[in-house]
Amino acid sequence: MFQSRITVIGFSIVALLIGVTLGSRLRMAPPEPPPAAPAREADQVAELTRELDRERGLRGALELELSLLRREIVASPDTPTDASTSSEGTETIKGANEISETPDEKSARNEWFDASKLTEAGMDERRAEWLREHFESLQMEELYLRNQAKRERWINKPRYARELRALREETRAAMGDEEYDSMLYASGRHNRVLLSSVLPNSPAATAGIQAGDVLLRYGDRRIYDLRDLLAETAAGEFGESASIEVERDGERLRLYVARGPLGARIQPLRRAPFIGP
Repeated sequence: MFQSRITVIGFSIVALLIGVTLGSRLRMAPPEPPPAAPAREADQVAELTRELDRERGLRGALELELSLLRREIVASPDTPTDASTSSEGTETIKGANEISETPDEKSARNEWFDASKLTEAGMDERRAEWLREHFESLQMEELYLRNQAKRERWINKPRYARELRALREETRAAMGDEEYDSMLYASGRHNRVLLSSVLPNSPAATAGIQAGDVLLRYGDRRIYDLRDLLAETAAGEFGESASIEVERDGERLRLYVARGPLGARIQPLRRAPFIGP
């Protein structure tokens, strides 16, 4: 009889403990729900989409640059063909270090870089010759690069456009925008971008760009050719406001455009640079 009472008491205590435990758990505040996964996933998708757009823009700029380089190799007077690279190119650079030149030698040099175009615009002769030296150095580097790319069979690959652009960018950074502009002009290359027509309701039209404007700067970068423009429109965040500088009727204007395609037809242009003191 005594043992049965002990057993009943034991069961009662166990039941009481179980009840207290369950009650405390039921009274606990429910855990907060985790952050909404769909919102995070949507942000990630949007960011990946922006990255993909930037990559496509940069790839498009490289592909266009490669096609322009192919055309430049064939047609540009300042880039010799394969038949003349190994002999005429080398002899032209040798002539640059000689004290005196025959009329024929001077004419040959001017086919590559016409310093008289700069002196006629008001540049000092010593400064013009300094630019010639830099141009000839850059030209030989480009010829070596092209020779390597052809021997190693990547001259028609994006790698060639990428490395050539890096070489020119290094020269541009070392010289500064104004000197680089003068070098382009004296070497017969395009140094301006003309906006020949504007699509109605386009970002260019909304920004106030007019047909005939010459684009000088996009963001904080000077624009010399189509490759520069494409690289800048594909940089940064799509749709963000970017400042541009255009020349119109002899005046320079600052406008603001949504980053991305302009919606304007553009043409390369060669124009005498401003020669400062």
